[in-house]
Amino acid sequence: MFGLKLDADDNQQVLVASLYLKILSTFQAVLMLAEKEMLNESKTLLRSMIEAMFALVAISKDPALAARFIEDDHTQRLKLSISYSDLPLKLKKSLKPRLTKIINSSLSGLNKPAAKTRNITPLTVEALAKKAGLQEVYYSIYTLLSGCNYLRVYELEQYWDGHTEGKTLLGLIHPDEKKVDAILFTAIKTVFLSLNGVIQTFNIKVPKEQVTLIKQFRKLASTSKTSTKKQPARSIKRAKQA
Repeated sequence: MFGLKLDADDNQQVLVASLYLKILSTFQAVLMLAEKEMLNESKTLLRSMIEAMFALVAISKDPALAARFIEDDHTQRLKLSISYSDLPLKLKKSLKPRLTKIINSSLSGLNKPAAKTRNITPLTVEALAKKAGLQEVYYSIYTLLSGCNYLRVYELEQYWDGHTEGKTLLGLIHPDEKKVDAILFTAIKTVFLSLNGVIQTFNIKVPKEQVTLIKQFRKLASTSKTSTKKQPARSIKRAKQA
């Protein structure tokens, strides 16, 4: 990754580099799922990519946020400790030893009284998006992708044949190619936005080839926005003709 020299004592650098590697790894998974025409599954991972991007860009803009990001993880694990401690003894005993070991492992190293975490405001994804200056992405793409992580009827539509009178349930319907393109385009855009955060954090001098690639993508993005705005008009015209 640009041959970065990482300062292990710099929380901002460590987090930005780690988040970027997570984003790249998830991007590869999105590509694999999209290639297999598994739209909902790829969108679920795309949402995870965008969450990581919000954190990366926010931390790249504000070094002090790195410490809060780490503290928030500490706080959330303490809250898990509270929930675990409040479980009825009978239920605790019913947990499999392996599960109990995993929970205890995730809570190791916590040294603050758990009671103090009850009223602490968590660092939400929305808050990170605002700090990153990406509210538009949060309230549009990210919000629309929320249905992938929850059971929503409209997310099940790809498994139905909407053209049959009886709404016959099929095994799998081949998705619209435009939807696949939209997923891949958003995933690539997420990588580029994250890359900007990495460049800013490490003061990287971007190679000419990379600059050209970024310019080409921005041009493509601009063209995509223009065609998207024109498309509804055509749809409305078709609807009137029908």
